Amino acid sequence: VIDGGTYQIAVTTAGNSMPKTYKLNFKLEASTYSYLKGISIGGQPVAGFRPDILTYYVTLPIGTTALPEIGFSRGDTLQSVSVVPGGIDGTTRIQVTAPSGDQSVYKIVFTTLKSEICTLSDIKLDGVSLPDFEPNKTSYTVSLPIGTQTLPTIEHVKADEYEDVKIVYGGLTGITRITVTAGNGNTMLYQIAFSVQTSSNASLRMIYLDGEQLPDFDPSMLEYSVTLAKGVTSLPVITYDRGDDYQTVTAHSSGLPGDYKLTVRPQSGASRTYIIHFAVTVSTNNALQM
Repeated sequence: VIDGGTYQIAVTTAGNSMPKTYKLNFKLEASTYSYLKGISIGGQPVAGFRPDILTYYVTLPIGTTALPEIGFSRGDTLQSVSVVPGGIDGTTRIQVTAPSGDQSVYKIVFTTLKSEICTLSDIKLDGVSLPDFEPNKTSYTVSLPIGTQTLPTIEHVKADEYEDVKIVYGGLTGITRITVTAGNGNTMLYQIAFSVQTSSNASLRMIYLDGEQLPDFDPSMLEYSVTLAKGVTSLPVITYDRGDDYQTVTAHSSGLPGDYKLTVRPQSGASRTYIIHFAVTVSTNNALQM
């Protein structure tokens, strides 16, 4: 053992029987050197490394999901080194302890590049591209066909694989919102205002009296006169064919003789009323039978 040991040298001469002893006391000084010789990231040396510079900044490529391997070279073989990873957007610390207990802490501040793209490449409704779609145009108006009961299937095509897309549906007569968030937090909001076309058709296709078509019926003509046979005391059965499935038809009769009214209310717009003036043939015979 050298540390703490003693080495003795005894010297005697012919004329002196008492030896003279020299003592050498050895003690090792522990190294205080707590710097590394080098640091590597992903197998590549850190650019600009100097042992006495303790902080480094490293930018990782877009899409990096895991911290690259951190390597180091000791500046002294007796150093104790520990690595505490801080993640791809954090600070990794390398603590170096010299035999004397002196310490140095290297810091590597990692930042991952984030995509700034927050636009879409396309928006599709039931598989068909939204008319006039442009990535930087954010507001659209879509009128759905009469009778539509459900929203079309809305699909989006990302312009960047790192985008996050969320859709909030607004219904058939509301605004559907598509929020696109880029990797760096930039956002773009697309809005589609949906509406459903409504029918303004207030015309009947046909009117029937006892199953027979009303003579000279024309959907655009609203008044008709019908004279019933002498002796008739009740109206014929009156039916009709709607102009479309979205009409509401109400009937009102003032009796016989009198008017029979059919009021047609369309899905939207003004109503129309068909009027049939009913009369009964009156006998002109004023002669008595024998």
